[in-house]
Amino acid sequence: MIYLDNSATTRPNEACVAAMNELLTECWFNPSSVYRPGMDAAHRLKTARAQIAQALGAEAERVFFTSGGTEADNWAIFSTAKRLGKRGKHIVTTAVEHHAVLHPMQQLEAQGFEVTYLQPDETGFVSVETLKAALRPDTILVSIMMVNNESGAVMPIADMVRATRRLAPLALFHTDAVQGFLKVPFKAKTLGADLISISGHKVHGPKGVGALYIKPGLPLPAFIHGGPFANIAHGCNSVLATKLSLSLADYTITEAGFGADLGAEKFLDIKCRYAGIAPSACVLVATVRALKSHGGVAKADLSQPNLEAVKAGAANLIRHIDNLKNGFGLPVAINAFPTDTAEEQAYVEQVCAEQGVPCVLSEVFAKGGEGGKALAEKVLEVMEDRPIQYTYPLDMPLKDKINAIATKIYRADGVNYSAAASKTLAELTEMGYGDLPVCIAKTQYSFSDNAKLTGAPTGFTMEVREVRLAAGAGFVVVICGSIMTMPGLPKKPAAVGIDVDADGKITGLF
Repeated sequence: MIYLDNSATTRPNEACVAAMNELLTECWFNPSSVYRPGMDAAHRLKTARAQIAQALGAEAERVFFTSGGTEADNWAIFSTAKRLGKRGKHIVTTAVEHHAVLHPMQQLEAQGFEVTYLQPDETGFVSVETLKAALRPDTILVSIMMVNNESGAVMPIADMVRATRRLAPLALFHTDAVQGFLKVPFKAKTLGADLISISGHKVHGPKGVGALYIKPGLPLPAFIHGGPFANIAHGCNSVLATKLSLSLADYTITEAGFGADLGAEKFLDIKCRYAGIAPSACVLVATVRALKSHGGVAKADLSQPNLEAVKAGAANLIRHIDNLKNGFGLPVAINAFPTDTAEEQAYVEQVCAEQGVPCVLSEVFAKGGEGGKALAEKVLEVMEDRPIQYTYPLDMPLKDKINAIATKIYRADGVNYSAAASKTLAELTEMGYGDLPVCIAKTQYSFSDNAKLTGAPTGFTMEVREVRLAAGAGFVVVICGSIMTMPGLPKKPAAVGIDVDADGKITGLF
């Protein structure tokens, strides 16, 4: 057979088939896992993203993989409508778009949006002048394909983008570049489009693989939602899981994430508020090693007895207790660990007693369930139904919410915003997202956004460098200081050193 329909789909080339076969049979591991094969898969994923970004002339972090051009088109169209729908209801596209664009447009029309379908000339070409005539001040989206899949007409996308910027400044510009990618020369930055859809099977790649380019600084709501992770995670399970547990058990225990300044604050101000629940008690996990670290001891020396360092670092524990007990108004128990000297442990108990909270030694690691019995009994003893004293009301402006957390929980003097962060906050407020709670992402090593400020620092200012919208999750992510928004792993994760020999002996765990 002689195949001449490459505009519909292409045969995967040999290199593509070989790579896919290797990945499916030898490197099929979860790229989010920390074991060696998982990290290899993550590396390959990163490499693939970088290659696509290079071909697009874009930053790698702005390339988001999809299941194909259809998903990329749907994401761009529906999410833009959701993001900008309060600004206007007018959308412009062409009458000769792929159904991956036309069908979403029809669905939006049923939801109250007005769509203008530009008609091509006898050659299938849509001119810039035709677009100009259709643009209005309330236009929020223009979606025009780069190369028509039926006629092969190449649209003047760069000129259309410039016209849209002048005549409809509120609008985003999306182009379905599935037929144009790697065939019509273009670079994302010079093209100027906010959103660009591409697909693998049109360029001798595999079916079921596409991507959406999203212009830097564009807070586009997610189309498909998964669980949050890393430094932007709220660190707790779903509302559904918690409510299910509450309906099936006398007592429900859930983790609120690391740090009472991060995990607990998000759990209480975001999850509990949305779920309409309040914990009857909080267990604050404290270790003597952590207090030594906050007292200035280097990591290599944390195993050495050092009561003075524990005393110096105790200010950190006291602040966490105060946040939970007096800030949120909740009963607190301290879960201390048995890995340190009796003198050090006694001091932690003294600190807790002075703060009016019990401290219980946990020996679960050594004794299993029996080792946690004392803590469980103490939690039952302190349980009390009290409403949460939220850090801020939802109707407070976004910047005021951020300031409330920074000053009340972190004890900062105030907050500084980058120009980009301030712009995004203003845009989100204008779009109707000002009543959402805020999810602050910062280092877990300090109350501040500076990991080196240990203990209980004061006299600092929080630096907000970026703001992102998590519309589906229902909060605004506020990124502070220098942190990664990918899983926070060391250069050599501990999992790399874990092994099991032929006799079943496990090494590298401790």
